[in-house]
Amino acid sequence: MFYAVMALALMDQLTITVSNRSSYDIDEFTLTGPGSIKQVGPVRAGESERVFLDFRGEGSVTFQALLGDRKVDGEVMGYVTGGIGGKVDVNLLPDGKFEVLERVAQFVD
Repeated sequence: MFYAVMALALMDQLTITVSNRSSYDIDEFTLTGPGSIKQVGPVRAGESERVFLDFRGEGSVTFQALLGDRKVDGEVMGYVTGGIGGKVDVNLLPDGKFEVLERVAQFVD
């Protein structure tokens, strides 16, 4: 029973790894999802940070990054809802652009 409850709890959670593959520092990185906001950072050049985003309800998951005086907005997932969890990699590439790679798990009765 314990493992079933834990599995259901994890299905409303995203594991997000923010990797900085550039020579720039990510001064601030904010994740926003349904009912949840997480601050990450700073993430220095060549480093990674992992965060667990527990969301409540449904909607999109977005990020806002601050690289010096440059602000970048992006989408992590266009739609999440109960029963969807998974892992997402958000990478700052050497050219200064962000790449999002998602691996979603869906709970099926």
